[in-house]
Amino acid sequence: MRKLLIVAFILIITFSCNNNPSVNPKKTTDQDTQNETSSIKGFIVVSPIKYAKFTVGQQFVVQLSSIDSTKKIDSVRIYLGNKNYKTQPGGLSFPLTIADESLGKQTLSIIAFFRDKTQQSESMEVMVLSDITPVTIPFKVVNVYPHSAESYTEGLLFDNNFLYEGTGLEGKSKLLKYEYKTGKVLQEFSMTPEIFGEGIAIINDKLYQLTYRSKVGFVYDKKTFKEIRKFDYPIETEGWGLTTNGKDLIMSNGSYRLKVLDTAYIQFVREIQVCDHFNAVDSLNELEFVNGVIYANIWQTNKIVKIDYKTGKALGYINLSSIVPPEERGSNANVLNGIAYNPSTGNLFVTGKCWKKLFEIKLEK
Repeated sequence: MRKLLIVAFILIITFSCNNNPSVNPKKTTDQDTQNETSSIKGFIVVSPIKYAKFTVGQQFVVQLSSIDSTKKIDSVRIYLGNKNYKTQPGGLSFPLTIADESLGKQTLSIIAFFRDKTQQSESMEVMVLSDITPVTIPFKVVNVYPHSAESYTEGLLFDNNFLYEGTGLEGKSKLLKYEYKTGKVLQEFSMTPEIFGEGIAIINDKLYQLTYRSKVGFVYDKKTFKEIRKFDYPIETEGWGLTTNGKDLIMSNGSYRLKVLDTAYIQFVREIQVCDHFNAVDSLNELEFVNGVIYANIWQTNKIVKIDYKTGKALGYINLSSIVPPEERGSNANVLNGIAYNPSTGNLFVTGKCWKKLFEIKLEK
């Protein structure tokens, strides 16, 4: 009799627990039901396809196809990069025109809101190219000056009619100030042997310098070359070229993407993706900002690309093959690198890594 009472007691407790919501680990809520419903796809993207190429100003169609007749689309939002495209409620076809600020590799995001209060998101990468065909920019050499064959040029700029140069290679990286007409060095600073110096820029009385793979930059007093402080790159990248628009720093990392950084905290401000009408312009190296455009060496080529600072569009190319010294032709190391604009003459000064000459060139319209 005692055993029967114990069994009955266990059965009563078990039944009570199974019917008590407070101990049920799989309690279902309205939110759970909505989340489960949200995971069900109601459409697929028919066009565009991943990695499709478009041109600024081009009209294209985002075409969706319904795969679940029970899920009716109430509205759709479409984003290309940071641009929000307005769409009409309902429907599966959306014609859009690519805005001017969408140059480069962009994420196309499509968010559909269904009438059952669920939503579905799809995204893909596309490439937006320039609507401008770059021109060939003619030039003529107006002067040739001496340049140190020991200088593995990484950065070059003018300030108060003096030439400043940052050089690279471990154990050989320096900052130099010299008279450009004679090559006479007026000031020199050698970096520690483990540092590979890169691009330089001057804003007011401060000289900024990047390093190749150390992910650290330096700020110096322009007059004394005394180090003021160091800064870490706010992005995972190598340091290549550096220039300034007079307020912010603009840096390259060997890709087609230029980073704009503020000078107060060396933080990311915006990105410029450089493209022409055919593709992204890769391997950007030494930079020079001049009146709203950027001139950039294309690494391991004899070309300089002229870039619209606001949009990233390649406006033209300068082919400097004719000035490359015979002993450097075919060299993968001592290539063209170094662009400096002299406001007193309105001309560009160009050289290469370990070249013995500095060329003053006048761009022709």
